[in-house]
Amino acid sequence: NHPTMPLLGAWGALQPNEGGRKGLWFHCQAKLAKWCIDRGLAGMIVGQGSPEEKRRLGYDLQPQWTVLLPQ
Repeated sequence: NHPTMPLLGAWGALQPNEGGRKGLWFHCQAKLAKWCIDRGLAGMIVGQGSPEEKRRLGYDLQPQWTVLLPQ
């Protein structure tokens, strides 16, 4: 992980109607934010999904790119 801007990798969870826990995504974001603050990190990178929810949480959205290389 980057020393000042850690990256939250992709993850998923069951929907509440499928037996999953409600609010799990928000809980994960709060825990990661606290972890970064406690360590004095500059921020965190959390991917491109859910932009409206991230704006409501105060995230500053930045362009992101992925590069795929053939092997």
